Amino acid sequence: MKAPLDPNQLQTLDDKSLLKIFQTAEVKVEELKSTMSVIKDEFITRLDKKGLSSTQVDDFSITKVTRNSYSQVPIDEARKLGATKTEEKVDGRVIGNLVKKGMKIKGVTQSLFIQIRAIKKDD
Repeated sequence: MKAPLDPNQLQTLDDKSLLKIFQTAEVKVEELKSTMSVIKDEFITRLDKKGLSSTQVDDFSITKVTRNSYSQVPIDEARKLGATKTEEKVDGRVIGNLVKKGMKIKGVTQSLFIQIRAIKKDD
């Protein structure tokens, strides 16, 4: 496996070179994710063929997990089934506006990150 980039080396690169390294890494990550997805599908197939929900390989457990998602259940359907609830929630929009006005509010945290995305060009 290739050693990680040396931070001192990165400091000597111009922005264009740094972006190129980032884009190359991004492609490699996507390729690895695709490979992992294919391998996971193969494990599901193998577990199904054996009639198992899990297996062990050396010191690793491989388990087929099924989760239900309820986010697409229409509220009317849930209401008919008595499966609704009312809960009090923090209104992020209101809190955000107060923070923008300079108010310090307990529990507010801030993240800092770099977003890199292609700029769409008109043809």
